[in-house]
Amino acid sequence: MAHPSIAVIGSGFSGMVTAIQLEKKLYLSADIFEPTEDIGGTWHYNQYPGCACDVPSHLYSFSFELNPNWSQQYSSQREIHEYMRSVAKKYSIYKQTQFNTEVVCATWIDETNEWEIELKTSGSKETQLGRYNYIFSGLGAICVPNIPNEFQSFQGKIIHSAYWDHDYDFAGKTVAVVGSGTSSSPIITPGCKRVGISDDYLQALCQRNVTVNTSPIANVQGQTITTVDGSETQVDVLCLATEFNVNGFLGHMQVHSRKGVHLNKLWDENSAKTYKTVNIHGFPNFFMMLLVLALNIILLLR
Repeated sequence: MAHPSIAVIGSGFSGMVTAIQLEKKLYLSADIFEPTEDIGGTWHYNQYPGCACDVPSHLYSFSFELNPNWSQQYSSQREIHEYMRSVAKKYSIYKQTQFNTEVVCATWIDETNEWEIELKTSGSKETQLGRYNYIFSGLGAICVPNIPNEFQSFQGKIIHSAYWDHDYDFAGKTVAVVGSGTSSSPIITPGCKRVGISDDYLQALCQRNVTVNTSPIANVQGQTITTVDGSETQVDVLCLATEFNVNGFLGHMQVHSRKGVHLNKLWDENSAKTYKTVNIHGFPNFFMMLLVLALNIILLLR
């Protein structure tokens, strides 16, 4: 009897644990599709200054591959990513993964009881098709950056915390950091951990070259930000610490199932409904490995 064909979408913690456990427990090898050039998911593309985890390091590990060598209580993005890379090498995840390959659409084929996926490779306008018996989506809830529409007209440099530009020279620039959560604090004070614990965050806000404006932004014209209180500020750079579209469980992937049901539209019009956050009614053999309902990602995946 032929083994079932399996597609795993994404190579972050969700995708990795899925592929590894399929091999360990069921002796099944999956094809992994990763839209970027490396494994790691959010820990690969979030590289803003001071990016770190808000879960203690020794809990933030695969249960089957514990790491006793964390260097600090709340590990940095770089250290977490290196840990994931080492696990991926040990379990041959790199050999199973097609990098720079995005799954743009998945359609259920009733006649063959298979999923047909449409693949797009970076730099190519053409797409390819593949057929699989099972799909495991490990895209997660923090894969689509939230960029509010009012900032799209800004004529200066825009940098979102999820896609940090390490080559940009901030020297002599007037910078606006939008947001005051756990992504913005390390940008303002590099070295602050994402958990929100910092010895110098408040001091940084009190510096002479820092202005805190808590009035909502009314509009953006050119390089000028106008807030509801009427103040205008001209800046060279917008650093958006505006987090992610946490309702975008499917990323940019479109999913169609029986009777033409479009999952993206269904969840746009109604709240996401699943069985134990994994199965979706009417979408056979399609498994969501992570929804925003998961408060502690790694413990859930265990």
